[in-house]
Amino acid sequence: ALAAGVEFGVSRVAFPDVPPEGSFEQLRLDARAFGEYRFTETLAGNLTVNYDQVNGPVVAQENLDYKRWQAYLGPRWFM
Repeated sequence: ALAAGVEFGVSRVAFPDVPPEGSFEQLRLDARAFGEYRFTETLAGNLTVNYDQVNGPVVAQENLDYKRWQAYLGPRWFM
């Protein structure tokens, strides 16, 4: 049996009155995909992939933008 799912999110985060630049905003994106295959009734293999991204201005000479991928692969044993 195969099980799968996908999630996605978008958010805008505002930081008011951050000295010395003043206020600024960030746009954040995230996504998650999950898949699992059950070989037997007690044993399965699964894979999860996560993605995060932040888009924002340069604050105090620091670039706060980033993109990050994460992946997890492993077995699952049902009792």
